[in-house]
Amino acid sequence: MFTGILVTSKEAGMTDNGIILVSNKGIEEVQEVLSVGTGVRDVKPGDKVLLTFKNYAVKKHAEDSLKNGIVCDNTIMTYDLPYVEVNGVRALHLDVRDVIAIVETK
Repeated sequence: MFTGILVTSKEAGMTDNGIILVSNKGIEEVQEVLSVGTGVRDVKPGDKVLLTFKNYAVKKHAEDSLKNGIVCDNTIMTYDLPYVEVNGVRALHLDVRDVIAIVETK
C-alpha cells in the first residue's frame, strides 16, 4: 500500500499532569509515525500525528436484541484495528487518510 503508514500502538493512559488521554478505542489518538509508504507526502517517520479510527468502527448488537422485528438495544461500537508486528514491535498499519493532523514534527 503506497499511502500506508506504520504508527506506534500506545494504549490510552494518563499524562504526568493528570490529563486522561482516553479515547473510546483504548488506544491513544496521538501516535508516533514509524514508517511511511512512497505515496505519503507530508507525514515523515518520527512525526507525532492525531489519528481518527472511524474507518475501523464496527457496530454490534447484543444477542437476542431483535424482538418483533425491532432492535431493542443500543448498539455497541467496537474497533477492529489493523495491528501488525514489525521487528518484534506491535504497530498499527493505517492509511494516511486516517491522519487528522501532524501534532509535532521531528
